[in-house]
Amino acid sequence: MDKAELTMILGDHKKWIDGEGGKSADLSGAYLRGAYLSGANLSGAYLSGANLSGANLRGADLRGAYLRGANLSDVTMNWGSHDLIAEVLRRAAGDHIGKLQVAGLILVSRDKCWDDFLSMRVAHKKWALSELRKWVKDGDGAPSVLKE
Repeated sequence: MDKAELTMILGDHKKWIDGEGGKSADLSGAYLRGAYLSGANLSGAYLSGANLSGANLRGADLRGAYLRGANLSDVTMNWGSHDLIAEVLRRAAGDHIGKLQVAGLILVSRDKCWDDFLSMRVAHKKWALSELRKWVKDGDGAPSVLKE
């Protein structure tokens, strides 16, 4: 997908979010490898099957974005996105119910921040932090607990 087409889709998506017509962004299966999506409003967007490998998602609004099946390899994370963090952990959890519960907790705890999560007594918290450390990149704004 070229930059002009992506800009048009995101413009329509913004209108949809603002209640000014437009339509929800359907980027299912889109080739967005290496795309600079930092700060983009992708709230409620369909990204299933999209190739986001190497994309910069720092600061992107991914609330309610459908990320299942999207290629997230080597993305620059948005460490404030409950949706993105939960999706990364969901994939790493496989069929392990306890670990899936951690991903679910993060997804539904939108009023909680990193300090809140760290202070909770949550089974598999060490596992979650270990998995998330794998996604840290220099200068991506990752919480200090993930840089340890």
